[in-house]
This record gives sequence, structure tokens and C-alpha cells, in this order.
Amino acid sequence: MYVAAEGGSGINNRIEAMRREYPNLMKRIEDAGNFSLLAAPLDLCTSNDADYLIDAIREGFSAMPSLIVIDTLARTMGNGDENTAKDMGLFVRNIDMLREVTNAHVMVVHHSGKDASKGARGSGSLRAAADSEIELTRSDDVVMAEARKQRDMPCEGVFAYRLKSVFLGTDDDGDKVTSAVVEQADIQRTDKRERVSGRVQVALTALHDALRDKGRIIRSSELPNVPVVELTEWQACCDRVGLTDSDNADTKARTFRRHRDALMDKNRIRIFDNYVWVTDKADKSRTASDLSATDPDGHGHPPIRVSVCPSVAPVRGSNDAAEFDDPNSAYWQRNES
Repeated sequence: MYVAAEGGSGINNRIEAMRREYPNLMKRIEDAGNFSLLAAPLDLCTSNDADYLIDAIREGFSAMPSLIVIDTLARTMGNGDENTAKDMGLFVRNIDMLREVTNAHVMVVHHSGKDASKGARGSGSLRAAADSEIELTRSDDVVMAEARKQRDMPCEGVFAYRLKSVFLGTDDDGDKVTSAVVEQADIQRTDKRERVSGRVQVALTALHDALRDKGRIIRSSELPNVPVVELTEWQACCDRVGLTDSDNADTKARTFRRHRDALMDKNRIRIFDNYVWVTDKADKSRTASDLSATDPDGHGHPPIRVSVCPSVAPVRGSNDAAEFDDPNSAYWQRNES
């Protein structure tokens, strides 16, 4: 089931382009009834739309879906604020309910912020709750989809594709109408890290020294599976190598912050929650804790679990949506057992 809450009018052209470019594939999908489109915005944060969606699935589907795509998070937040942990927690709870009641994998399409190196925009509770995170990056006309987080599997694999234009016809004015389909492409590896020199390189070398001497891997869903050090440990190392000639503490601190920011701008380091690491290998290896994490996301919600769904999932009782909100209900008792 594809919830096209953003760009709903264009999704029909995308489907028609698929029919024309891959007719046999689309015929099999549509004959089997394996694709359903909901081209409308939903509020999965501040309303009961999640309950209504579950009711619609029960009434309109002969079997529960195996995959529900929410496109995008921003258009399904209603009056909620994606930057607050409280509202994002409400969104995650409704996604949890969809997953629990339908036994489907729920894929949420979300945008990165202005600084793509910091990942998805908004509250970090979404990433903490997710089992898998796939990042899309563009190099010229090639888009690469690469795993950035996996809770229960190795974090590896990349798929490269480009969008192929498909002619659909002409409109009332005689203008061409086109859409696009995904076409697999060769993987393109480019090093986007800028070179550094001078005292910025001195600061980077000091970070490598600190990582060698004091680096440790922190088991956290927000940190990569590579050595990290605290910012204060890196700053102390910079002071020892003489990043500035001044003995004034304020001058040393300002100099450190300036070179720290320069390395972040050049995509050589990343920082989260007072920990710093280099980007050389961090993007290839995500958290060890992702392989075994079973704890809630810090806001009282269990993590979104991904499992291989059967083609026909059992349809649960009509009270499941209400029972989901009651931790003492029979729903939780039977699922925990």
C-alpha cells in the first residue's frame, strides 16, 4: 500500500510510466492485486487517521499488506512538529500501531536537513525507533541508495539508479507529458571530502592521535561502529600540539572551535552528543548496538521491528487498535506470550 501524501497528482503518471516501460511486471502486480494507492494526505500524529487507515485496510483488502509506504513524513504530521520529541513520538506510536495490527513493514520517506551530513531532519527519536535507514544521495544523474542503519542485519549494500524519462502523450495544449521510471545504474563512488591543509590539518591529525590513544566504540543507535572520542579529549590533544601560539584559554577555545567547524564543513568529521569521529569509515559501518538493540527508543515506545511478512497475514480482531493503547490489554498479553 502506497500512501502518496506528497505529490499525489504525479503518482498516477509514474504508475502509467511503469505500465508502459514494464508492462509484464505491472500486469502481474495488478492482476494479483498486489498494489494499492492512497493519494491523499493523512495525519498520523495528531488525529485518528491511523485507526481509519487500519479500518480501510480491513474493509478493502482480502489480506493484510506486506509493505506500507508513507510518503512523506512531513505531509503526514498534521499539526505536529517534527522537531519535537513529543510529536515525533506520537507519529512513531501510530506507525507502531500500523505495524502491529497489519504485520506489515512500514517504510517512511523523509527528507534530510540543510546539512545532509547530519541525517534526517527533525527529532532524533525517529531514527532511534527505526530498524533500517536508507540514505539517497545524488551524483550528477545517478542516485545511490545506501544502508545507513540496520538493527538486525549487517549494514551494507548499495543500489544505484537513474530516472529514465517515459513519454506518455500530449495534453490539451499539445505539450508532451512525460514521467519517469527507475533504471539501474553503475555504482559511482566519489570522495566528497575536501582536502585540508595548514593548521586545519594539524587539528585533524590531533584527532587521529586522540582516536588512536583514547578512541572507543560506544554502543548507541546514534553513533557509528567506529572509534569516537569526546570533544574535550580532542581539544586537549590540539592544545598539546600547539594549534595556537597563545596561552590564553579563551583564545585556545576559539581557535579549536574554528578548526572544528572547518573540518565539519569539509565533511572530514562528524559530531553527535559531544562525541567526534572521522568520516573515513564511519559511513560504511553503523552501530554494533543496531544489531542487538531491543530497548525502547527513550520516549516510551518500543522500537519498530522489521520482519519477513507472509503473503497472507492473519487479520486480527476489530478491537486491536483500541487494545494497542492499553498495555494491560489482552492484545499485549497474547503478543508477549
